[in-house]
Amino acid sequence: MIFKFLSYGLIIIPQAAIHFLFIPVLFLMQGYINMTRCQ
Repeated sequence: MIFKFLSYGLIIIPQAAIHFLFIPVLFLMQGYINMTRCQ
């Protein structure tokens, strides 16, 4: 049961980390596109 919980955590934690990293990158890319379009 503990092993099952650990393997479940190993699947969820990286996905959560990817989402938290991906959201700011999306905002930065959108801001960069807007800046280049305005010029």
